Amino acid sequence: MTQISYCPICRKNVMTNRGKFSYLLAFLLALTGIGLIIYILHYIDRKPNHCVHCGTVCQVPKLENQIEHEVYQKESIVTKKINYCPYCGEQLEREYAKFCYKCGSKI
Repeated sequence: MTQISYCPICRKNVMTNRGKFSYLLAFLLALTGIGLIIYILHYIDRKPNHCVHCGTVCQVPKLENQIEHEVYQKESIVTKKINYCPYCGEQLEREYAKFCYKCGSKI
């Protein structure tokens, strides 16, 4: 069973699958008795929503323009740099201050 879902790590729509049920393995495990039951429960427990590339749990498939918009939003986040005076350790009021207002030293 194969599905297409959006992988947040790969940032694209990828194929996801659960894997095929192995009838040969099931037959061999049936000879051991309880092995077949354990294999069936393990197969049912596997979800078909993991990325085939990185193994991450995927989300609902997205359109290509939605993916590009999300990537643009993540890259356009600007972090504000907080400056401190190297002499007294006081936080500067402006990002490009030339003098410390507390100790008066030149930065």
